[in-house]
Amino acid sequence: MITGVYCTVGGLWADALTEMGQFVIQLCAGLAMLVAVMGELGGFSTLWTVWDEPELQGHADATAGPYTVTFLLAFLFIKTFEYNGGMWNQAQRYMAAPSAREATRSARLSALLWFVWPIVLFFPMWCAPLLVDAQKPDASDSYALMTEQLLPHGLLGLVVVGFFSHTMAMCSSDANAIAAVFTRDIMPVLSRTARSWTDRVGLLAARITTVAFLALSMAVATQVNSPTFDDIITVVIKWVAGLMGPIAIPFMLGMLKTFRTSGPTAALTSWAAGLLAFWLVNYPISWQVDGGVPLQWQVSVPLAVSLVLYVLIGRVKPEDTPERDALLAEINGDGAGTAVPPQGGTRVVGSEGV
Repeated sequence: MITGVYCTVGGLWADALTEMGQFVIQLCAGLAMLVAVMGELGGFSTLWTVWDEPELQGHADATAGPYTVTFLLAFLFIKTFEYNGGMWNQAQRYMAAPSAREATRSARLSALLWFVWPIVLFFPMWCAPLLVDAQKPDASDSYALMTEQLLPHGLLGLVVVGFFSHTMAMCSSDANAIAAVFTRDIMPVLSRTARSWTDRVGLLAARITTVAFLALSMAVATQVNSPTFDDIITVVIKWVAGLMGPIAIPFMLGMLKTFRTSGPTAALTSWAAGLLAFWLVNYPISWQVDGGVPLQWQVSVPLAVSLVLYVLIGRVKPEDTPERDALLAEINGDGAGTAVPPQGGTRVVGSEGV
C-alpha cells in the first residue's frame, strides 16, 4: 500500500529516491554482515582461506544437483539480459537518461556495482555452514540465523529495512515502467481515442495502470507456497528465468544492429512462442514425465524457442526500415544525439508524472 501511494503520486522521481535510499540501506546492512562474518572467521584473509574448510567442499563447483551445465548457460544468458535492461525495472537507468551517452555511462556504473555487490551479499551465505546450523532442508533460513547470531539488535532492523526497501524499489520501478509503456506505446495502438489524450488524461491513465499492476503483483505474491506457484525459490528460478528469455530476447536484441532485420513479426512471434513453450514444458509435458521435466529444460527450452524464432524470422521476413535504422543508430551512439520522438504523436507522459 505504501509503495502504491508514493510511486503513483511521485512517479519516476519517487522511484529514483527510493532506489537511492534502498541502495544506501542495503550497502550498510550488507557491509555490516560481511564484516561480522569475516571477523568471526579470522579477518580479511577469510576471502581466500575459507574454501579449504571441509564444510565448504563443492561450494566452488559451477554445477551441482539439478543445476547442470545446460541450466548454468541458460541462466547466465537470461540474467545477462535481465540485468542489462531485459527486466523493466532494470531499464529505469536508461529511461531516466537524457541521451545515449548518459545511458552508456549509467550502464557502465551499473556493471561495476553488479561486479562488486554480489560478492558482498553472497559471501556470508557461502560461509553459512561454518557459522550456523540451518533448520530448513534448503538452508534458506541461514541468512536470518546469521543476522540474529552475529549482528547487534540495532543492525537487525537495518537488515529488515533493507529487504523491505529493496522490495519497494523493485515494485515501484516495475509499475512505473509498465505504466509508461502501456500509456505511451500500447494504448495509442489499441485505441484511437488514446492517440488524442491530453497530458492530464494520459497521466490519469498511467496512474490507474500503476495501481492496477501493483494490486495484481500483491495478489500473485499471496499465492507463493500455493500449489500453483510452489515456494519462493520456484518462483524466482523457474518462473522468472523461464519467462525472462521470451520477454528479453526481442527487447534486448532488437537494440543491436546485428538483428536490424528482426521486426515486429519476429518480436511478437518469438515472444508468444516462448511463453507457449514455457507453459507446455512446465505443465502438460511435465505432467506426462515421471518426476517432471528437469529444471534445466524448464528454463532453457523457452529461451531457445524464442531465440531461434527471433533470428530465423528476421532472416526470412526482414522488416528493417529507415526509421528503425535511425533509432538503432541513436541507441548505438551513431546518431547526432537527439532524442527519439515518442510514438503515436503523444508526449512521454509515463516518464514525467507516473
